[in-house]
Amino acid sequence: MWNGISFAHFMLGQYEQGRAAAAKALVIGEDAHTLSALIMNEVGSGRLDEARVIAGRLLKLRARFPRFLRAAEFSDQDRRMGRPHGGRAV
Repeated sequence: MWNGISFAHFMLGQYEQGRAAAAKALVIGEDAHTLSALIMNEVGSGRLDEARVIAGRLLKLRARFPRFLRAAEFSDQDRRMGRPHGGRAV
């Protein structure tokens, strides 16, 4: 439930609420879905260093994650260019 709420907050641009919901989901269980929800909200709120740390946790959990996702970088330049969601325009 909390994971879905986290994604909904993300889609609404409510990143702080999304982070809080993702944290509650992680208490229940840490998996690729809960970590991804937290990463998305961290990036949306501009916490790129935190997103990188959590992405590292995700990669340890899912060592065979697709290569293009392992190489993804969240940059300040993306944010300045109006692409807060990992490089895609919104």
